[in-house]
Amino acid sequence: MKAKEFLKTFQEYIEENGDPKGLAPLYEAGGADIVICPEGVRVRPPLPDGSGTPAREWLGVCKRIGIPAELGRYALERLLEDIAPLVEKAAAGADEKWDGSRWVGAWSRDALEAIERAWDIVERYADDPDNYPPICDAYTIIFDTYPWKLDSVQKIWGSECPDGVAAYMERGETERLAECIYEYAKDEWVVRGGVEAIEEELRRLWESEAENEMEDE
Repeated sequence: MKAKEFLKTFQEYIEENGDPKGLAPLYEAGGADIVICPEGVRVRPPLPDGSGTPAREWLGVCKRIGIPAELGRYALERLLEDIAPLVEKAAAGADEKWDGSRWVGAWSRDALEAIERAWDIVERYADDPDNYPPICDAYTIIFDTYPWKLDSVQKIWGSECPDGVAAYMERGETERLAECIYEYAKDEWVVRGGVEAIEEELRRLWESEAENEMEDE
């Protein structure tokens, strides 16, 4: 696979699994694994913890390069540009052979060196704190970043809600309000859990407010 083809393949993966315009495009996808095999290169989501190593990777037929989920958009773009020629070189030297009982990897020295260099570059990017955008959870977005009360939230997010925040609140439309908050926040922060987490936090807030009103009565 040529470097340009690899970059296109990776972009398609982001479009299908992540958020191309997000501050951390791979965050929703949980990262990415670049898998290089004799038959070609593919990009897949990272395997779940405890799932074990796929047989062809364990036998050395395929090699993996992991990309962190939290990298910022521009850092990710630079990283991919840096490793694309190495992925091309690794793919060109990927092969397998029969050892008498099973197929095992048979990689050229140049290919193995390219994979090692690619991993070194990934680790360098991953170790630089400047390559990560701020990541906040829903509670932080709603309470810590902009301390607020229900009667003043219009002043904070009003411009983002076509019908007005107060109207959504009055109708109990937590999903619409969560979308407004997310739209407001997403240009500055990666919101852990996205819209769903914000809505859950809002529901918790609503219930808490209702309980307090009952106690006051």
